[in-house]
Amino acid sequence: MTAINMMAIMLMIISVLVIGKGFVRLSCSIVINYLSIGVMIRFISWGFSIIPVTIFTAFTILGTTVYLSGGSPDICQSVFVSCLCVMCLMGTLIYLVFGWAQIQGFGSENTAELENMSILINVKFLDVSFAMGLLTTMGAIIEGAMSVAVGMEQFYRTSKDLNKLFSFGISIGEKMFGTLVNTLYFGFFGSSLALFIWFTRLNYGWDQLINDKVFVFELLLILFSFLAVVIIIPVTVMCVILQQQSINVHRSNR
Repeated sequence: MTAINMMAIMLMIISVLVIGKGFVRLSCSIVINYLSIGVMIRFISWGFSIIPVTIFTAFTILGTTVYLSGGSPDICQSVFVSCLCVMCLMGTLIYLVFGWAQIQGFGSENTAELENMSILINVKFLDVSFAMGLLTTMGAIIEGAMSVAVGMEQFYRTSKDLNKLFSFGISIGEKMFGTLVNTLYFGFFGSSLALFIWFTRLNYGWDQLINDKVFVFELLLILFSFLAVVIIIPVTVMCVILQQQSINVHRSNR
């Protein structure tokens, strides 16, 4: 039995014990998202434009992850709308910043791997960077929005006080922000550890670091994720409040 099979079996057993019936939704979400990424890669390899394919894939992953999360329909709708707004904003910002920074393509650290390969693959590296940036920030956006929205739903169910809902949602976002940022930071540090060792052994100076394509690209990805988390908190709070106000008005008109 290979290590991958063992890990998959362990994951299934632990998920069933912890999540229970929700494991079915989780499995469906993972399978659909996995297939979405595979289809995206295949379409790009066939020559389809990267940006429309990436946007469609991100939309599919967002809908699948949110609506198969097990939350109430109202919360899922609020989370979907807030995430969609922030993703549009971050996608525009990512494309503009990556184009301005001129960090698309490969750096000097990739020379050895590319010696026997051709990079004439008829793909715009700026579009590839956009796809990587958008899909990377999606995880932080969805996680932050779902955490805030679920907490606000539980608070409103017990208090029924719409006036305090905004401040409570912001307080949840503040508590969640620290842990989520640490998660993103250590993920960035862990994935870039070999790169940091490379820089240290070669005695890179600060001027070389800020002009290194690989380092700046990874740094911008984590900064975009931080920014997305900061933006998603108030946007989600407002979407949940507007959704709840709409529900209250609808109920009062019956």
